[in-house]
Amino acid sequence: MALILGTFDRSGSAIVNIRVAGTNPAREYAAVIDTGFNAFIAMPIAVTIDLGLRSEGAARVTLGDGSTIDNFVARGAVTLGGKTKACDILLDENSTEILIGLSLLRGFRLGLVITDTIVLLYDEEGTLETVAAFVSNLPA
Repeated sequence: MALILGTFDRSGSAIVNIRVAGTNPAREYAAVIDTGFNAFIAMPIAVTIDLGLRSEGAARVTLGDGSTIDNFVARGAVTLGGKTKACDILLDENSTEILIGLSLLRGFRLGLVITDTIVLLYDEEGTLETVAAFVSNLPA
């Protein structure tokens, strides 16, 4: 069973380290897990330049407030927990954060456990009993 331990950033957002690749070599980033975001991944356009990501079209995106915007989309790859998946990456002009959404969790077949001190992703082979045993052995 794969367990991926995340953390919280200064604002209290759950984050996990991922690697993202385009036509240039992959780089590691801290990504915010956004359970209200249904896509795979969104990245600020400025960050994607170093990865060699190029727009391959656009997608209409509905924001949390119900408004819609158009985002450029690029093809890339995300690595998480030793597994890599090719994916569409939303190139966000308005954000400074890298967001991973529910499509990424589903695509990697991961469950998510968040408590007041723990951010934990686990693969589908894991059980909540195994996760609970792992969490109980973490330092306080």
